[in-house]
Amino acid sequence: MSYHINTWIMYENEPYYLEDFYLDEEKFEARHGVTQLYTLIDEDDIQGLYPVDKIPTFSKTETVICNNEIITIDGVDSKDIFRPYYNEIEGWLTPFQLTKLYY
Repeated sequence: MSYHINTWIMYENEPYYLEDFYLDEEKFEARHGVTQLYTLIDEDDIQGLYPVDKIPTFSKTETVICNNEIITIDGVDSKDIFRPYYNEIEGWLTPFQLTKLYY
């Protein structure tokens, strides 16, 4: 399968975001969906695309959990696939750093 940058994938059973491709090394630069740490990944090690319908989605003013704290989403940038959610204290966040609050 061929993968492209700006895509969520599964690697080591975790969500990663493909940010760049290094042709000389034939590896993708990817960022972990929660920690945002960078890693280089061989295309053969990718377990597949992260199902689009499984990527968590949130709305502006929605109350969510982030880093064991209850926060409100203050903004949404629908053009940013990696970190579309904003909170005045936490900054820009990935969908995988947030958890829906059910009450």
